[in-house]
Amino acid sequence: MGVLEVDVWYNGAWNQVFREGGGNYNNTWHLSTIDLSNFTDGVKLRFVAQRGFFFESDISIDDISLSPECFAGCSRRKPHPIIGTSDNSLSLTIEGDELVMQQGNNVVLRGGHVLLNTWSQIAIRHGGNRTAVFVNGEEVNSSNANFTIATNSSIYIGQNGATTRKLKGWVDEVAIWNMAVNISNIYDNYQDSSSDLAIVLYLPFNEGFGDTASNFASSDNTTVNITTVTWTASSLELSGEIPLPSTAEHLRVLTQSDCTVT
Repeated sequence: MGVLEVDVWYNGAWNQVFREGGGNYNNTWHLSTIDLSNFTDGVKLRFVAQRGFFFESDISIDDISLSPECFAGCSRRKPHPIIGTSDNSLSLTIEGDELVMQQGNNVVLRGGHVLLNTWSQIAIRHGGNRTAVFVNGEEVNSSNANFTIATNSSIYIGQNGATTRKLKGWVDEVAIWNMAVNISNIYDNYQDSSSDLAIVLYLPFNEGFGDTASNFASSDNTTVNITTVTWTASSLELSGEIPLPSTAEHLRVLTQSDCTVT
């Protein structure tokens, strides 16, 4: 029979991770498993089939599947930013499905999980010397780290302010309050925050086009800048699967993009 090889493109080169054949395996299927856990970044797979010297020789392949563990290392190595600041005083990212908060280069909070490909509300509340992270109205972790954001610092939605890494995901209904508020109330009214007197920024992202978004918490019609975005349309139901584009309200898709609040 022929020979089957599997190569992985990693660090700029093809690496052979599997090779089998070169003998008489009869006319039957053979199951093989390849461990890719050592590759902790984005990879490409290449399947190479070589026939033998004689015309009777042949080779075939069928039923290829990748387990979720194949992608866990890549997600951990490439965090997806939720929010960050230009002075690097605060950042919140998703690594795999886990939330990680940093102060500069120091991890001050790790824990709490979100379901991928599912709408979730993520909230940060800071009061006194305690900062808590909430997912869908429930506190998932907290830290006693004292965060101080400079008054001239920019806040980035979908970007870690210290790096150029951008979120690849969908964002809708962004809000900022000037005090520590009841997160349960916010969760119950996540699509109706404009009347809250403590709110200083409310972006429902209903524009559907352009490179600015209106702040509905402001009486002077201020806007914020958004860059390199793709708009689409979808319904927003927390804990529901992110659907295919529909004719419902507009939201924005972050594809290597960011929103800057100054």
